[in-house]
Amino acid sequence: MRTTTKNLMALPIALMVGLAIAISSPPAQTQSLQLAFKGGVVTGTPYGKIPEGATGGPGAGLYAALQTTWLLAPRWGLQLDLAYAQKNAYYDSPISGKVAPTQEVFGVPIQSPISFPYAGRAAGRYDNLYLDIPLSLVYRPEGRFSFHLGGYAAYLIEGAHTGNVDIRVINIILSLIHI
Repeated sequence: MRTTTKNLMALPIALMVGLAIAISSPPAQTQSLQLAFKGGVVTGTPYGKIPEGATGGPGAGLYAALQTTWLLAPRWGLQLDLAYAQKNAYYDSPISGKVAPTQEVFGVPIQSPISFPYAGRAAGRYDNLYLDIPLSLVYRPEGRFSFHLGGYAAYLIEGAHTGNVDIRVINIILSLIHI
C-alpha cells in the first residue's frame, strides 16, 4: 500500500495539535512550562564535494513548529520542538566517465569489451519533507537575547529527487568484414 503525501503531511500537524492540547493546561501551582508556535523559512543543505563547473544551491521551504520550554531556573530552560520542515536544493553539474555498452544479439545481452568515454550534464532538485525534533539547553541573560546549545533528530517523511541527464558518448565503431 502506498502512502500519499497528503496523509504524510497530516502526521506532523496531528502530532503538534495533540501535544498542544496535552500540555496547554499545566498545573496551576507551576509556571515552569511555556508553549509557543513558530514558523518561517528553512533551506536545504547541499553536501559532498562540489565538482568543478557545478552550480546550484539550497531552496526555500516551509518551517512550522510547536515549541515547548521547561524553565529549570530563572535564566535556564530546556526547549523541545516538534517541527515540520520542507528542505530542498537544486543543482546543475558536469558529468564524465567511461561506459561499456551492452548490445543484444539474438536476444542475448553482450557487453562490449571496450569502454567509451562520455561527457554531459546532470540537473535536478531534491524536495524532502522532514519531522524535526530539536532539543536544546537555553540560557537567557538580561535583555532580549537567548543562547541555545543542543542538537536535533530528523525523520524523513517523504523525499523526491527529480532531474535529467544529457550525455554524449564518443563511440568508435570497429567492424571486421570477412570475404
